[in-house]
Amino acid sequence: MGKRFLIYFFALVIVLSGIIHQPVAGDIGPKPSVNVEIKGLEGEEYWVTLLAEEIGRGPHDADNVEEERIYLDEDGKKVFDIIMELCKDEDFYFWGIIQNCTEDNLFVWSYYPPKNFKILIFLPKLNKYYISDKVYSQYALDSYFKVKIDDIASSNINKIPEDNIETVEDEIVETEVVEEDTVETETVEADTIESDTVERIEIEKGNVEKVIINDKAVEKEYDYPKEIRNLLIRMMATIIVEILLALLMGFRNKRELAIIFVTNVATQIFLNIALNIMNFPTNYNFEGYMALEGIVVLIEGFVYIKTIGKERGKKSYIPIGIYAVIANAITLYAGFVLAEIVPKYF
Repeated sequence: MGKRFLIYFFALVIVLSGIIHQPVAGDIGPKPSVNVEIKGLEGEEYWVTLLAEEIGRGPHDADNVEEERIYLDEDGKKVFDIIMELCKDEDFYFWGIIQNCTEDNLFVWSYYPPKNFKILIFLPKLNKYYISDKVYSQYALDSYFKVKIDDIASSNINKIPEDNIETVEDEIVETEVVEEDTVETETVEADTIESDTVERIEIEKGNVEKVIINDKAVEKEYDYPKEIRNLLIRMMATIIVEILLALLMGFRNKRELAIIFVTNVATQIFLNIALNIMNFPTNYNFEGYMALEGIVVLIEGFVYIKTIGKERGKKSYIPIGIYAVIANAITLYAGFVLAEIVPKYF
């Protein structure tokens, strides 16, 4: 019993130590994510971010974004500075999170993404950026969007009647020109107008062209196969951790390990379904998640005591209860770490 107690004690110390050293104490476990897939920019270098409707949330603060800048390489810092300037002319806030999506064409914000946001795509080599006209919102625990660059102008092009084109070409149109070190509005003569949702101008070196992403170019696309795959990955990771911990704590009987396996499968399915149901009407909140985790601990502890404890006797109730708490605390922390390393799956 003494050796097992030491195992319990050191496991708890490791978990608490990890939690204490996190940027936000105790704020661990799966978080909602926003996933944006980009179509039509294959082969181009581009960076993506979300501009938030609110000034800050959780660890993010638009007035203190320099902390995010220090983690970027030199190219990333240059892009960061330009986006900072671009955002001065927008009504939404830049929280400092940017990703180079050149290779996988996928942007994933997996830790406290904004609830309401605009999508911004910046192409440094082309001196161009795209920004959504519409405000989008999280609609599930994991929200998926697809931006089709080829559809930005095509859905609205040629809306101007042909007999009016000559008149339009002679008009003076106010468009935005954003310089890398300053933001200003200029009046330029338009050669052509392709779309009522796209602002296009002849740019000079050092200026940035702004293109509006219309709503028809953005699709909500919940990825059910991916979510099922991620659920299975998370479930297997949880079960592996808890079985290994069970072995360390003296649960060697095949029947006991089978009970732990089946119970974890059931509680993981319950937890993931409950999280998605909770997020649809109310948006994700940490307190709600922790309440669900508490329910999971109670369910697992109750099942283990009624099955494993019944065979081992009343003296095993407390160690079994401690195992249920520590096992869930460790998997919570492991989930947080894995979400930082491989956010696509956790």
